[in-house]
Amino acid sequence: MWEALHHSGTTMNQFCAQSRVDELVSSEPERVLWERVVAGRVGADAEVVRRHQACVVRFVARMLGASDPAVDDIVQQTFITALADPERYGGRASLRSWLLGIAHNKTRMLLRSRARRRRMAELWGRVQALYSRAAPPCAEARQAGVRIQQALATLDANHRAVFLLTEVEGFTAAEAAAVVGAPPGTVRRWRVEAKQRLQPLLADLRPNREAL
Repeated sequence: MWEALHHSGTTMNQFCAQSRVDELVSSEPERVLWERVVAGRVGADAEVVRRHQACVVRFVARMLGASDPAVDDIVQQTFITALADPERYGGRASLRSWLLGIAHNKTRMLLRSRARRRRMAELWGRVQALYSRAAPPCAEARQAGVRIQQALATLDANHRAVFLLTEVEGFTAAEAAAVVGAPPGTVRRWRVEAKQRLQPLLADLRPNREAL
């Protein structure tokens, strides 16, 4: 449905204006419309999208940037989530507010995921650079660096990120929690688990551990 916005040549302002006209023409209250959605009536889902698509597109485009390729995906996910379980809407807020709340949560999750990936890439680059600076130019040191990287690769993303944040970057548990989006107690547990998993893999390198 929302693909038509991009392929019809219609500008956002024209689309929004047309949507407002269409909504004025339709005299059906949103409460009644949503009752039809809950009942599974034909055409009710499409009417919800028709009324609120422009607003959701505009909000997500401003959150991510109009040229962001994820805008369409977030808009689609918003309506899919809302319409897949319509009874979640309790009517305490307007339907538009509820839809924008869903869009906000999905946008925030995407931005948080992107930030984590960027942070992880930056940390990994710093660690690799640190290895190259700290290691003396000998085969034994180079092999130790490879061993450390291989050991880190055995950790899942959460444990690896927490280990790098706390052990390499010196973050506190609370600071690392803000990066990975987990409670500080969980971060502390992941740090202990990561160190326990790495210890047997790097036990013979203990004298050179400060290279991390």
